[in-house]
Amino acid sequence: MKTLSTVGIILIVGGLLLAIYGYELCANFICLGSHCPSCETAEPISRLTIYIGIAVMLGGVGFLVYSWRK
Repeated sequence: MKTLSTVGIILIVGGLLLAIYGYELCANFICLGSHCPSCETAEPISRLTIYIGIAVMLGGVGFLVYSWRK
């Protein structure tokens, strides 16, 4: 069961990094006016990346808890 806990920890860290990357995806654009088309086009992709990162983290938590209960 050490393998499952290792996989769980890797998934938690990877999902955290993916969620942070999705959160910071739009932060690199500099918007000088009230309309910023590059941020608006990147927003759905960044939200999807955040949600996928959270799902991966929850899967990692599931693996970790399952390895503890066995």
